[in-house]
Amino acid sequence: MNDEITRLKAIWQRLFPSGFGMPDEEQWTLWVLRHGEQIVGMSLIEAATKRKKVGGTFGFDAVTRYASSCMNYKSREKERQSAQSLAPYSSDVR
Repeated sequence: MNDEITRLKAIWQRLFPSGFGMPDEEQWTLWVLRHGEQIVGMSLIEAATKRKKVGGTFGFDAVTRYASSCMNYKSREKERQSAQSLAPYSSDVR
């Protein structure tokens, strides 16, 4: 998991200006365990895009909350799609 966190931190550093802040280790660990590296990375990119659109008023706290919200949505969608793909087979199990 340390490799995933290291890669995600590098993405964060490319997306946000120096001095912007960085989530702590506990936050990175929680995100990776709950959502996986791919969803976290995509959500960071979405948060950076949102910040660019909104402007400088979208600070560190807003970015981390928005990124977390994106992660939660993407994880729920992934679970929903997975459940739908299994639905045709569920009637065969008894």
